[in-house]
Amino acid sequence: MENNLDQANYVGRLFSDEGGLVEIVTNAADFLCSPRLLEQNIDAVLIDVRFGDVSGLSLIDPLVRRWPKAIIGMISANVSNDNEVLAKAREKGAHFVLPKPFSRMDVESIMIDIREFRDKGEMRKHVIIIDENPAASVVARNLLKAAGFRVTTFQDGFEAVQKFSYDKVDVALVDMIMRRMSGAEMISLIHDVWAGASVIAMTVDSNLAKKAGADANVPKPFSPQELISVVKELANKDYFCLDC
Repeated sequence: MENNLDQANYVGRLFSDEGGLVEIVTNAADFLCSPRLLEQNIDAVLIDVRFGDVSGLSLIDPLVRRWPKAIIGMISANVSNDNEVLAKAREKGAHFVLPKPFSRMDVESIMIDIREFRDKGEMRKHVIIIDENPAASVVARNLLKAAGFRVTTFQDGFEAVQKFSYDKVDVALVDMIMRRMSGAEMISLIHDVWAGASVIAMTVDSNLAKKAGADANVPKPFSPQELISVVKELANKDYFCLDC
């Protein structure tokens, strides 16, 4: 659902290339009245936060009522003042949010979640890795992606909050020794922004991790089995949380 036809066609091609069957809607009237759409089983709806003269936020509830089993995504221009709107979209029931411009890799990741939601009734758990060592981040990211998680990496906590505060995070994997802030400060920031996220501190010192507010720790370097085991355990815990 995108009022700019050129943009809608471009986004549609990205999803078609990943195996999606795409219907383009360029105005709210078509969405509200089109018999063609009413007759279809829809797995996912991607709507622009500024859908012409209509706020995309106002269409989330009608979308959920019309296609209760569909995954709902909200897209926006990649500007800082949209972050608050994207956060509200999550609060209103959007399953994911996506700032423009997005890449084929982003679309590939979304299509994985759409299929997971269609087949299993839930999206992949989301893990963020905060580590200023790119090599260590790549190793952890590849291991966790292979284990079925959605993974996003950042080099420090400020970057994570600035770029991703509107998204849902299930587990944060945090290096305890970084230059911009201490591990304890970073964990406190994570708890403030993503209230329901579990935190794993990358340190051999379990007492240090506990005092800093982490839920668990893994030594660095870590073994693949240990990392995946700890992340799975915390990601599957039944927390009551509010999505940010």
